[in-house]
Amino acid sequence: MTDSLSNEVWKRRIASWNYTRRFDIMLAAPFEDFEMTGLYGFDFIDETADRLCSQGKRVFVPHREIRDDWPAEKVYDVSNGIVIPDSDLVIGYLGSPSTAIGIMLTHAALCLKPIICFAPYDESLDKRLLLIAPEISKIIGFKTKKECLDSLE
Repeated sequence: MTDSLSNEVWKRRIASWNYTRRFDIMLAAPFEDFEMTGLYGFDFIDETADRLCSQGKRVFVPHREIRDDWPAEKVYDVSNGIVIPDSDLVIGYLGSPSTAIGIMLTHAALCLKPIICFAPYDESLDKRLLLIAPEISKIIGFKTKKECLDSLE
């Protein structure tokens, strides 16, 4: 790493959090209220996670897992240093602008994880995202909640 935090120091810090839960899927989504500015809120994220869990998947849902008393370093380290590298797939919700989601998706790309993104439908969505982030494996544009949830099967 080029910053002051060496790779070995980061690995030790990650281990110090003693976070041992493991997940099949990282659902990259907002975890703080102020980030949920789109049409759909945390209930939609929960429905999405519940649909994936009903298929036998263990899903990391940021607003369920990240606790308010965690320092910023732990939030970053757990999601990016533990959950993403150990997950089989990262699914990103692009319905609300969020720096956290961008960081999670970038880290998933760096870890060479398959990435699926979903967002309210827009005709140019696929083209814009694939130009910006060719690492995205699939983009799901949806018009209704049901359409989105059904596409996750």
